[in-house]
Parts: sequence; structure tokens; C-alpha cells
Amino acid sequence: MFGLFKKSFTCHVLDSGRGYYTSEITPSDVESERKLTAIAEGKNLYMIIFYEDGQKKEQFVPASRKDVWLKLKRENY
Repeated sequence: MFGLFKKSFTCHVLDSGRGYYTSEITPSDVESERKLTAIAEGKNLYMIIFYEDGQKKEQFVPASRKDVWLKLKRENY
């Protein structure tokens, strides 16, 4: 029974191409879950997606820096 119920996160995304949206992230293993839990605010993750030379770049924002993410959302989305 253990391992059947993986922790999932709601990821709040600021995407320079799509705007603001949310998506569900379920870590594939215990190590990934540990890393995401370390930067999450409860079950919420924050991410910025931008494009450099046509390449998509994804950057998680640790909850401790959520103020930066909120400022970007307020000013640009």
C-alpha cells in the first residue's frame, strides 16, 4: 500500500509565452519529492518559464523568494 499515494504539488507558472497558469506536478521518485518539498510552500510551487534563443527555460522559485515571483506576476501578468 505504501508508495501508491504520491504527493502532488500545484505549480503556479509565469510563462512569457502563455501567461499565468497552474499545473499539477507529481514527483517520479522520493528524491524528486524531497527536492520539491524543500522549495515548496506547503503543496504550492512557483515557476518562471522564459525563452532564450528559442529554447524554453524553466526555473523554480523557492518559496523563500516568492516575493520576487509575486512582483513579476503583478507587473507583467
